Amino acid sequence: MGKFASFAGGFADVHKGNWNGTSVAVKRLRFYSDDSPEKRQKLIKTLFREALIWCTLGHRNILPLVGVCVGDVISPPLMVSPWMENGNIVRYTTSKKASQSMIDAMLREVATGLEYLHARGFVHGDIRGANILVDQDLHPCIADFGLAHLSDMSHSNNGSGSARWMAPELHDPRTFGLEHSVRTRQSDVFAFGMLCLEVSSGLAPFSNLRTDGAAFLAIIRGERPKRPVEGSRKMSDALWMWATSCWRHYPGMRLSMKELLEGTVRDHEYGTL
Repeated sequence: MGKFASFAGGFADVHKGNWNGTSVAVKRLRFYSDDSPEKRQKLIKTLFREALIWCTLGHRNILPLVGVCVGDVISPPLMVSPWMENGNIVRYTTSKKASQSMIDAMLREVATGLEYLHARGFVHGDIRGANILVDQDLHPCIADFGLAHLSDMSHSNNGSGSARWMAPELHDPRTFGLEHSVRTRQSDVFAFGMLCLEVSSGLAPFSNLRTDGAAFLAIIRGERPKRPVEGSRKMSDALWMWATSCWRHYPGMRLSMKELLEGTVRDHEYGTL
């Protein structure tokens, strides 16, 4: 494993390593200096629970988990998964100047993977471009299953960079009759709508707003990003219909991933994905 991280996320540093002659991504989860041994032990137990679930998943659009390595409560846990040389979906489609049809096809695959999780009662909790990796056969793979739950237990729940993808009920639960934020399948659907916008534009949602704080205030007010319509990064009519159906303000009004895939958002003018 390299000494320096290949890249860093809100909750972990990722290193490129080698396992039995195969390149792997080694994700070193972060502990904080003021975390008590009890809290660290609780995080490790949660990590093992999520990892056991992740290992049971088998879908072309879900990144496999190779394994987990845990030493003691002082050493940060490591999660090992296949190394994706193509990087994440936004970086890949931007660098390759992907066509609208290719972007639509890749996002449909992401939707298929997310529906697979939801059908089994699981919630991802952090759907965004950085967590969708592209394999060597150009299939998008949903990564970091379960890490959002660990993030909620740590100091990084609001600092992981995901505020622009988060549903309004996660930012302001009391307005929705909730005592606290709870990640759900409906909040995954909202984030998927933001992902559609992100991949199509090559930019994070609300890229015109400088801070995450301004973005989540806009989300709470019911504002949504504008449709990309200019230049080479236009958004197809069908994909725009998906996005707007996903990011409806109230959770109960959002379609499920199954309904999206089955074409509930069909319209003769806009077509289907």
